[in-house]
Formats: sequence, C-alpha cells, structure tokens
Amino acid sequence: MGRPPRTQNTRKLILDAAIDVVSSHRSSTFSLDEVAARAGISKGGLLYNYPSKNDLIAAMVAHFIEDLKAYVARAEAEVAEDGLPNKLIRAHLIGLRSKFSQGHKPNFGILAAIGEQPEMLDPIRVYTEDIYARIIAESDNPKLASMVYFATEGLRCIQIFRVLDFSQEQIISHLDCMLKLLETNELPTEPA
Repeated sequence: MGRPPRTQNTRKLILDAAIDVVSSHRSSTFSLDEVAARAGISKGGLLYNYPSKNDLIAAMVAHFIEDLKAYVARAEAEVAEDGLPNKLIRAHLIGLRSKFSQGHKPNFGILAAIGEQPEMLDPIRVYTEDIYARIIAESDNPKLASMVYFATEGLRCIQIFRVLDFSQEQIISHLDCMLKLLETNELPTEPA
C-alpha cells in the first residue's frame, strides 16, 4: 500500500488542529501526537503532510501572513474609490475588524514559533516591515497612520498573549474609533 495523497484539505485540517491545540494549551508547547488526534488522522498522516514539527510551525506562521494579506487585499479593494484618506492603514484596520467580527482566533502558531525557534518569525518580520513601510509611504498623515498601526498591533498582541481580557466587541469598538480618526485625518489635540 502506498502513502495517502497529500491534499490541501488534509493540510488545512492539520493546520487548524495545530492552532486549536496551541490555543487550548495557552502556551507555545504542543505535541504532534496531540495535533494528529485533534485532526482525526494518524501521526504518519500528519508527518506525510508536515515532515517535522518545525515544518508545521512554519506552515502556521505562513498561514497567519497569508490570511492577513487576504483580508487586507479585500479591504483595499473596498476602500480604493471611497474618497477618504489613509487608504492602506484603513484597509489594514478593516481587514482586522473583519477577522475579529468573524470570530477568528489569533494564530497561536506565533507562540509556537517563539517557543520553538524564534527565527521562524522572520517571515512575519519581513511582512511587518513591508506593510509598515507601505502604510507610511501611502498615508496622507504618516504620524497618525503610524500611531494607529502600532495600536492595532498592540491589540493583536494583547489577544495572542492574553495579557488583557478584551471582548470581541471591545476590540471592534477600538478599531472603529481608529477608523474614524483615519477618516478625519486629524490627530487628537496633544495635551499642553
């Protein structure tokens, strides 16, 4: 008997199971046996699709980036002709808002990467540098865009590291406030 075919559905099933396992542990540790059991496949089936734990973690990090890129791209198309300023940073916020609204869990593969091999975060660093540079270059108000970007990244870190217990509604409310700021293109008055 040969090996089972590697399919996108199986790979997604394994990836989702790995994210669930890391999430349920509330830490960066997980075992491949546990992921295989959660995915409902044999450990051999898991290893056929992801030959090592590092391969699975790298896939979790790549999934995080691709998922975020897709949400931002859809939002960019949405804001392209709306006549409002700060399009890319607004698209970034709208993409995040959409993810939160749909109840998406944070990608705990980031925690796994930090715990296993921090250099596995390099693709996130590259994406972050690229999107931040574009946001600053394309914004009508780079200072405001920068502040909002840092605030959104802080909200995501709060969610990933669970350092504050914000509800989905609270996070969406904060994102909506930031969107309003970007639409007016004005920084709040600085204290004297």
